[in-house]
Amino acid sequence: MADRDSPLNAEQKTELQEIAASCQNVLAGIEKVIERYSLINAPHSFQRVWKRLGWEHEDVRELRNRIRSNIGLLNAINGRITRNSVLELLDHKSNEQDQKCVE
Repeated sequence: MADRDSPLNAEQKTELQEIAASCQNVLAGIEKVIERYSLINAPHSFQRVWKRLGWEHEDVRELRNRIRSNIGLLNAINGRITRNSVLELLDHKSNEQDQKCVE
């Protein structure tokens, strides 16, 4: 189980590091998309309109799906950590009650 200083065990820490790396990759992808379509802010209205029409929805959809996936993974880990913490509290309470009965 987890050590006293951290509520996370080694596996959970590794999972969170992988998710953090995935989030950084998503942010890098978002930056690339923003750079690719930065001409939208160009002073020439024709370029601005043409670039807006050329915006590929698949780029945004793929990034949105990756963000949703990361959120789902974070929610799953949070649920497991919460469940484990509740189980530890219940176990501790049961041990306290058992100790009182023995005394």
